[in-house]
Amino acid sequence: MTATGGATRPGPALERLIGFVNTNEPQIAQDLLCDPDQTRSWLVAHGLEAGKLSHDDWAATVAFREGVRAAAAANNGYDLDHDAVAALRQTIDRLGFTIRAGAAAGLEVAATTPAGRALAPLAGALMAAQADGTWTRVKACARDTCRWLFYDTTRNHSRTWCTSTTCGSREKARRYYRRQLARRQA
Repeated sequence: MTATGGATRPGPALERLIGFVNTNEPQIAQDLLCDPDQTRSWLVAHGLEAGKLSHDDWAATVAFREGVRAAAAANNGYDLDHDAVAALRQTIDRLGFTIRAGAAAGLEVAATTPAGRALAPLAGALMAAQADGTWTRVKACARDTCRWLFYDTTRNHSRTWCTSTTCGSREKARRYYRRQLARRQA
């Protein structure tokens, strides 16, 4: 985490985790991890070790991504999606993650499956962010159709939308419209 003008920025490992989750952009129905080959290509392009991925490896990778997204939504005031958390726990077991003490008294994540080995640095970034308190700043956009992950750089952790000019503006307009409609109907 680095300081810039009073606000904080995520470190490179946490930025990579956020980028990984943002490979799925529900708002425009764009998923960069559509199959095992595309997933492997994305992982390799982002410096993650990825051998040949089976269909099960691919499914576990996508489940891990969506579980992290659900956890980030909880950081933005949404109820914790218990089904997503349960799926994330099952996925972590399926990926074969193990945690061991590292060299500088840090923890390292290792794995036994091809997808697990590729995702181990991302799982490690998640654990490190939880340990140092920066995880609470990783949020999913409050707009239901978006859910883009972002890092909240506000001093009081109050940011709710990925961008105020698109999602924030649209949500405010939608709420205004609903209030006006309710007034007319009352």
